[in-house]
Amino acid sequence: MSEYAENKPWLWRPPEGGYIGKRGLRPKEALDKVTGKAVYTSDVYLPGMLYAKVYRSPYAHARIIRMDSSKAEALPGVQAVIRYDDPDIDLHDYFPREIGWYWWRDTILPDTADFFGVRVGAVVVADSEETCDQALKLIGEGIEWEQLPIILDPEEPTKPDAPILHPERNPESNIWKDAVVLNQGDVEKGFAEADDIIEFYQKKTDDDVWATPEPGCIVAHYRGDELEIWYHGASIGRDIRFGIMTEFKDKPIKLKVHTPHNGAMFGGNQMGYVSHLCRYAVISSKITKKPVKVVDEYGLTWEGTSYETGAAYYKVGIKKDGTITAIRIVSYQHEGHPLFKMLVNSLKTPNIYLRQIQSYWSKAHESCWKDGAMDCVLVNMVINRVAAHLNMSPIDVQIINDGVKGHDMAWLDENVKKKYGMPVRDSLKEVIEAGKASFDWDNKWHPPGTRKLPNGKLHGVGFYACACWATGVRGANNPHPGISVAQDGTATIFFRRCDCGQSAPTTYCQIVADETGLRYEDVKIEFKEYFSFDAFYPAGSMGAMINSYGLVWNARAMKKLLLEYALKPMPVATFYPGFAPPPAPSPFEGKTIEELDIRESIIFEKANPENTLPVKTLTSAHKYSWLEGGPFFVGITPPEPFKVEEMFDMARQACFVEVEVDTGTGYVEVTRLVHSYDLGQSINPNVNDQQLYGGAYQGISVSATEGIFYDPITGVKLNDNFLGYPILTIGDVGEIECPIVETHIGFSAYGLYGCSEAGKAATAAALLVPAVYNAIGKWVDGTPVTPDLVLKALGKVGG
Repeated sequence: MSEYAENKPWLWRPPEGGYIGKRGLRPKEALDKVTGKAVYTSDVYLPGMLYAKVYRSPYAHARIIRMDSSKAEALPGVQAVIRYDDPDIDLHDYFPREIGWYWWRDTILPDTADFFGVRVGAVVVADSEETCDQALKLIGEGIEWEQLPIILDPEEPTKPDAPILHPERNPESNIWKDAVVLNQGDVEKGFAEADDIIEFYQKKTDDDVWATPEPGCIVAHYRGDELEIWYHGASIGRDIRFGIMTEFKDKPIKLKVHTPHNGAMFGGNQMGYVSHLCRYAVISSKITKKPVKVVDEYGLTWEGTSYETGAAYYKVGIKKDGTITAIRIVSYQHEGHPLFKMLVNSLKTPNIYLRQIQSYWSKAHESCWKDGAMDCVLVNMVINRVAAHLNMSPIDVQIINDGVKGHDMAWLDENVKKKYGMPVRDSLKEVIEAGKASFDWDNKWHPPGTRKLPNGKLHGVGFYACACWATGVRGANNPHPGISVAQDGTATIFFRRCDCGQSAPTTYCQIVADETGLRYEDVKIEFKEYFSFDAFYPAGSMGAMINSYGLVWNARAMKKLLLEYALKPMPVATFYPGFAPPPAPSPFEGKTIEELDIRESIIFEKANPENTLPVKTLTSAHKYSWLEGGPFFVGITPPEPFKVEEMFDMARQACFVEVEVDTGTGYVEVTRLVHSYDLGQSINPNVNDQQLYGGAYQGISVSATEGIFYDPITGVKLNDNFLGYPILTIGDVGEIECPIVETHIGFSAYGLYGCSEAGKAATAAALLVPAVYNAIGKWVDGTPVTPDLVLKALGKVGG
């Protein structure tokens, strides 16, 4: 087919009747996990292994004046104390700031704390975790601190009278970045063309934390010129590179990296955290000459937050029919990447201006863990505020303004979909129709504040939609696996990456099974540390999007190899050394590859399906010895895909939410959520359900209740524990449904889009704000939508 010859992966389609798109398959990783055989980084124990822990600041902003670590060093079982002021140890932070978004330090072990619980001062290496804890307590008792001013509000640092938090970085201001991150078109012209202009404000004060279930953990064993690491993270190449930078500087090193299971690694961990754990482990092992496990039970839950905390001021120009002519947003944030992806990928608005003011304050560092919800918040607020102002349904406003990078869908149909051979389908309308049908929108939608339920509560519904998360094949150096077929006819995929829980083993085996023609049961995957086939990490919902390209290419190469050998004479086994009987003729003698196919691990002649050859018969005949081994291995680097001038994210997702609001208490109950999503192509609908349902539940929790609370005087976290942190359980939310749509309009293999990040991002994006407005007829200008904010909007409590 031409799409294969031209290498247009978005035009590829899975073989009909195969495993791709099928429900009910047994997950490949399930057996090891449910039986306890799966090895996680925290399960690694080596002979003579030591433990390392880092001291965490009890203050939100303070500098170490002096530290007496002598009592800790004298404690039985302590093998080393690595201090921030040790002149003989390289503690420079090599992790690049452009990757970390916010990282401003020069060291992995600073002397100054900029938020409560941050890693500072010292690392203890000891015989046990308990000894580490005792030594860290002694270190804390031996520190003399200079306490410094704190700021907890996102806008306060920018005010003229605000104390300067980090004069060593900027003696004039707390602002570390003030940039126009998007200036599309001419916003002033857009405002001049508008029939009306609305302005509003939205704020998120309370941080929501990562709250992952497995502690941070790295094991390192340094032996002269050899280094072995057991990794816990999402990006092997990045974290290991910056985690052992001190060794790269001086001399080459023989490196072996193991990739055990991960309990969870939400998002990309773009903050350098894992590379720092690697550094602690490597330095500790180098000093003690023993294997060292760094254990950090605090960091992967409470150290950092998602990056949507902040405030935003909106100005929007609109026509009477709901067309948005211009958008201007000024946001105040701590850190995070530029917030324009969803605006430009979800709206045709030609004129958009977005300024981000990012400043230091005394809260935990932020990073894209679990989601990119702030991107979605902007779209949500713009669409719903415009709809309310014009007394229109937000669905109608969303459809009117649908587009990408200033182009409407009619333009995209002609200049993108048709140009690249894609189906001309309207993703937004399809996800809306799927969502409306599941939600019963037409019967539930009503004017704001007009429906009171028999239980006395006010009923509300909300809607918004935005672009799907990620699509597109990388240009150079696409990751690719190795694939082998053993003598018994079973295939093994070698594709190194930590299994972080997204069911990559299952979906990757589905792809290889369908593309080779083998049975799903005959394909397995090994994340082998001894192979060079590194998979792309799962951050940003990009794992399947990028890795599927190399999987398809190598699976096809394996199928071709099997068919080539099927045409050859079959070697005949013999038990007599030195005697080689003549080979048996191939059952497909005189045929060509094009005349053959493979299905359910059986090679057959298309014109005569009764003429068959089991794959295991073929592979067992062609072997190099009585031991395992044979010619059936591929591991090719795929060619460059067809050149696309500019990729557009044209698939859509839509959220529908139903709430009941108690106007006496301000309590909001989420009774139903529907999140319809265009996957382009679903590899495994069960896995998609897991990602979307799980994300939706987390997103509701973020939008409704989650928040770290700080002492306003000291900046100390008051609820960095699961007893005090107000996270919802799945039993606290109503029914969730996630209809799947497949339009094949992505630029990845099969036209697929990633979805794992979308579930939480879309629902955490101030999801409840428009629904509560529909219930009470008043806008809540902050999230999470807690009872006090609802009562404030109703005028029942003060500001």
